[in-house]
Amino acid sequence: MLRALPASADGLTTATGRPAAEIAASLEVLAAGGYAERHGDGVWHATPQYLREPRPDEFDEPHRSLVAAYLDDMYERELGLLTWAVAHREEFGSWARAQRASVRVTEPQLRELEAAYREMLAPYCHQPRRSAPGTREVALRFYAFPSQR
Repeated sequence: MLRALPASADGLTTATGRPAAEIAASLEVLAAGGYAERHGDGVWHATPQYLREPRPDEFDEPHRSLVAAYLDDMYERELGLLTWAVAHREEFGSWARAQRASVRVTEPQLRELEAAYREMLAPYCHQPRRSAPGTREVALRFYAFPSQR
């Protein structure tokens, strides 16, 4: 549903074919989680550059299974994005960068690293969509997980 935003609740009902009550409930759950917000004109917008991935166990059913399905879909899109970026990396010129690392940290240190990442990105994430000439949207990602052994 987030990909269909910005849209009104009625527009989402039409676009998705889902019942209005289900759309309204889903929008309220997304808003409560900080993933979407309704503007004064009644149009719902995805919260810009929200960084925290939702955890299905933070939601009650039926929303838990919807969040799990959303995450599955999101990771499929992420794999597609990465595959596309690898195939086109020569076209990006000075706009492409890659960083990766393997670190040894405690869980509290990992949370500190994640917080520092969010703090570093925040000023850039809140730029207006229509910025200065020469501005481009750039995909940035932070994934942390135990290494394969």
